[in-house]
Amino acid sequence: VVFVTDPDTESEFHQDHTVIGRMTGYIVNFAVNAPIMKSYGAGSADVKELALYFTDRPNFTVRAGKYFKIKIDAVLEHSSQFPSGAEDTKRMIRYLKLRRLFGKEEEFRVLDRFHMHCHPKML
Repeated sequence: VVFVTDPDTESEFHQDHTVIGRMTGYIVNFAVNAPIMKSYGAGSADVKELALYFTDRPNFTVRAGKYFKIKIDAVLEHSSQFPSGAEDTKRMIRYLKLRRLFGKEEEFRVLDRFHMHCHPKML
């Protein structure tokens, strides 16, 4: 499983997130194809799923309650993104606590190889 930000949300405009998400999707789609990967000087990989986080269309939720403190500590390690005591940092922690309260701790849009290639999810 490869994890990356979802580049196709209504509210994602951070160029790094959208470019990395899109490029990761492209490479994961072709990762199993040895001839294509060889043409790029890379080996193939048996990637079965792509898990997109920060998505607005989740289809998979992970309850990670016992790891919540570790998650907050990991977020705070990114001091360039979340400086100690900054209003944005406090807002992010409140957001994560609210998600936990409503049982939406970790949500992903998970695509298997079939759905990564021209096959929309059927409802």
